[in-house]
Amino acid sequence: MLQVSFVPGRVLLRRVSLTAGVATALISAAGGILSLLQLGTDVGSMLELLATTVGMGWLTILGIFVAVEERSALGERTGYKRRGGAVAA
Repeated sequence: MLQVSFVPGRVLLRRVSLTAGVATALISAAGGILSLLQLGTDVGSMLELLATTVGMGWLTILGIFVAVEERSALGERTGYKRRGGAVAA
């Protein structure tokens, strides 16, 4: 997540990646420390699950960004553009 947050361009993806990376780090650190200290292990395990969910959500967003970018790049390379739902040359 943090590596993607430093990619030039793609401002929205950079912001989402940085936010998700920081949130995942803080949430998983809190959950891990609670679990290690055996204080509120129920809360600690829920925080770890929440951090994993944030990571999976970020991975989904990254996949969507890459797919959309590749699709538009393919259209530019081949000269095809979508107009009104139909493919036109």
